[in-house]
Amino acid sequence: MRDVITKYNLQTDDILRRMGLTRSSNPLNEYELQESFMLLDPSLDQKKSLKLAKDILKKKEKLEVKELIEILGCPPGSLF
Repeated sequence: MRDVITKYNLQTDDILRRMGLTRSSNPLNEYELQESFMLLDPSLDQKKSLKLAKDILKKKEKLEVKELIEILGCPPGSLF
């Protein structure tokens, strides 16, 4: 994910748009996170994006959009 963000020099709003999210989107569950990852990086298949979603969620049920942006490592100054 970070490679895609760096390669295309994406800022927070760009990342959210590509993932089909907004700053006010509801917290994401495993399935929603998986789908969003595939939108951000079309080279990911379902298996890889599911693994990534599980790794990020760890034992949580859902993840806030703000937490996701921080985990993805948005460029400085572009956080909420």
